[in-house]
Amino acid sequence: MLPPKWRDRAKHLRLVSRQVLKQHFRNEFLEKLRQYADEREALLIFDEVQTGFYGSGKPWFWQHTTVKPDVVSFGKKTQTCGIYANRRVDEISENVFNRSSRINSTWGGNLVDMVRCTQFIKIIERDNIAEQVTNVGNHVIAGLRAIANESGAFTSVRGKGSLIAFTVPSPEHRAAMLSSLMDAAVIALPCGVRSVRFRLPLIMTIEDADELLNRTRIAVSSLATTV
Repeated sequence: MLPPKWRDRAKHLRLVSRQVLKQHFRNEFLEKLRQYADEREALLIFDEVQTGFYGSGKPWFWQHTTVKPDVVSFGKKTQTCGIYANRRVDEISENVFNRSSRINSTWGGNLVDMVRCTQFIKIIERDNIAEQVTNVGNHVIAGLRAIANESGAFTSVRGKGSLIAFTVPSPEHRAAMLSSLMDAAVIALPCGVRSVRFRLPLIMTIEDADELLNRTRIAVSSLATTV
């Protein structure tokens, strides 16, 4: 158990909420949240299980902001789950980094997973994949905005790197859009009430991105004849 002064004193936040990309938090909001946590001597915790590990074009999504968290949680793409933290955690003498198994899970501690993650990082850095993710993401976002302007089928195209989404008029339109995309051999996912999200592979090329955009145009054209 945490000492009484620390209970309920950690502020936890997903930088991009609801299954990625339903909502982006503005930098001004994050700055106020940082101030709010500091005034209450609370840890500011960012959940990067969905957004971390180069998906945004940077190792961690928070690096796109001016706000530094005290603790970051990660998992999935990193092969093993865990947290990293600044020295604020040393305010608790028996914190998780000093006391073995204080926090435990079925997703942490596998040495083979850690080795595999290390190799992934080496490949990402060697092949400059972070820059590729940024460039491809910008290309897809620009293409989707062009399709949106041409067709009016969706709005609010947004994203960072491989994390991209747009919004359609209604849940019914979204169901039809997802079905039409699937017919065009494009896998997309719902998020929020009216949004559709893409999660691009880190190794996607500009040529792959153009194929995605062409198939999205086909899906939108097909949708226009049925909705």
